[in-house]
Amino acid sequence: MSAAATTTRVNTGDVLEFEVGDDAMTVLVLLATDEALVLDPLNGETPFVIRLDEIAEFRKFDADDLVDAFSA
Repeated sequence: MSAAATTTRVNTGDVLEFEVGDDAMTVLVLLATDEALVLDPLNGETPFVIRLDEIAEFRKFDADDLVDAFSA
């Protein structure tokens, strides 16, 4: 996991985006623990489990940032 990612806490209900090959994958965190995440790929496929140390880097959607951007 990258240094930037390790400082970001992932919680149940978060929306994440990470790279898979040359594509970006957006997922909903169905369950978050200290070691692993249950992720819904939001494309009709079966949710899957991934260990936190298997994710090299990710972006976390923050609704508060979006609200701030539109209210400025």
